[in-house]
Amino acid sequence: ADMNTVTAGGGTPLCTAARCGNEETVRVLLMAGADANSGTEDGATPTWIAASFGYVGIVRALVEAGVDANKARNDGWTPLYIACQHGHEACVRLLLERDARVDLADEDGATPLFAACLTGHEACAWLLLERDAKVDLAMQDGATPLHAACWNGHEACARLLVQQGAAVDQADEDGVTPVSYTHLT
Repeated sequence: ADMNTVTAGGGTPLCTAARCGNEETVRVLLMAGADANSGTEDGATPTWIAASFGYVGIVRALVEAGVDANKARNDGWTPLYIACQHGHEACVRLLLERDARVDLADEDGATPLFAACLTGHEACAWLLLERDAKVDLAMQDGATPLHAACWNGHEACARLLVQQGAAVDQADEDGVTPVSYTHLT
């Protein structure tokens, strides 16, 4: 059987090994020639899957095998985006070391910094900002990472963004500013 065939479950055997957190099986499949960039029907690659669970050893094995660390799911979510959304700091650090693009946005314009701030993962946001993530890069609806932090009451992320120069008065398409959600000043 072809090890790169998408199974009835919707992914390749490498995707399944990544999802189960089995680093040894991932390494064996890679040595046997599995396609590390082949994914599920929605475009999730083994790297994306491993990053979503925080399996840094598997992410490392895949990037060492030459995987495209920026390959996104069909909706534009990259491995870096999903690692930031779930607060997997070690995966974020590794992906950034392997040249993951900090400002690569999804289909709605949300960046990894937006995802980190939306879910309150200050450490991930800081790692992105250290790599020059654009603090005020807005989604298509005009919402910025500061909007995201304020929506959900993530004060530490909001303070970090303001300290990094985020515009507290930048309005989204509805005319709402981040300060409308909280008292930042």
